[in-house]
Amino acid sequence: MISSVEILLDNLQRYYSCSSYRSLSKKIPFSVNVVLNWSSGRTYPSIKQIDRIAFFIGIDASHLLIPDNCINIDTPPWKDRLNETIVYNLGKIKCEKALTESTYPDNAGITYRAFLYYLNGHISNLNLSKLDKLAIMLDVKPYQLLERRETDYEKS
Repeated sequence: MISSVEILLDNLQRYYSCSSYRSLSKKIPFSVNVVLNWSSGRTYPSIKQIDRIAFFIGIDASHLLIPDNCINIDTPPWKDRLNETIVYNLGKIKCEKALTESTYPDNAGITYRAFLYYLNGHISNLNLSKLDKLAIMLDVKPYQLLERRETDYEKS
C-alpha cells in the first residue's frame, strides 16, 4: 500500500513538474531538509503542514492525498477549518461503525484513547503516518478523513 506521504509528494511533483525533491522544495513553503525527511520517512508532514500546502496552492487539502490526482482549475478551492473537518469525519465514521472501546480493533496502530483524543479535537500532533493508521483502522482512504462534506457547522 502506498503511503499518504508518497501520494502527497507524487502529486506535488506532478503539479509543479519537478523531477526531484530538491526542486520541489523550492516551490513549496518548506525547506529541502523538511521535504527530504518526509521522502525518507524520518518525519511525516503534520496536518497543519498539509493545510499550509493546500492554502499555498489554493486547493482543498484532501485533494493532495488522492492517488494520481491531477490538480487543476476544477479542483475544489482551499477552505479554512481543516481541523473541524477531520474531527467531524472521525465522529461520523465512529457513529457509522458503532465504534466503542470494546469494538475497537486491537491491531489499529493507534490506541482507543488516542483515537478519542483526536475525536475531541486535539489533533495538533496528527501527521500523515497517524492519518494512514486511522484510515486503515476505520477502513477508509486517508483523504476521506480530510474531505469536506456539508455539515452543520458549515450551514450556519
